[in-house]
Amino acid sequence: QSPEVQSCLEEELINFHDTISYQGLADEERYTKIKGAGSLNLQSLAILRELAAWREKTARIADKPRGHIVPDNVLLSIVRRNLATPASINKDSGISKKASKKYMDDIIKAITEGKNCKKNNLPASLKSPRLSNKNKEDLERLNKMIKLKSDTKGIDPNMVGNVADMKFFVKHLSNPEKLKKAKLYN
Repeated sequence: QSPEVQSCLEEELINFHDTISYQGLADEERYTKIKGAGSLNLQSLAILRELAAWREKTARIADKPRGHIVPDNVLLSIVRRNLATPASINKDSGISKKASKKYMDDIIKAITEGKNCKKNNLPASLKSPRLSNKNKEDLERLNKMIKLKSDTKGIDPNMVGNVADMKFFVKHLSNPEKLKKAKLYN
């Protein structure tokens, strides 16, 4: 291996020794990984954020997988159908009787917290940015450049960034301040 590749590998391996690399998402960010969350409006995302954070904490305390507390599809159903009462949740969300009996008060509390979320504390949209034709051309050029550089360095182009990161970068290329504030990588 070339010294450049060796140096790059050593730098990457340092991250494996850092315990922060293994912490995963904060409870309050777990909602971003729920399939279907991207189609929700900001107020609904706030409710989903509270429900998902509650579920993460509950699962950790119970030492059970999050899906054994309340599955993703039930959380999404509660949010999408705007269910906010025990009767409506029991009837229309698909929640199990056991979970309903055990967690209903906590679920209602999380829904209420999400509904009462102030505008300045609403989560950011999870919708992928729409690209103009110029943005699409820029993205294509960026992907070609990344592939070329990656091939010469012997690394996988996917290590540079994912599709969403590249779209965000291209969309906001003309706004350096927004790029500086962006959390593209943890």
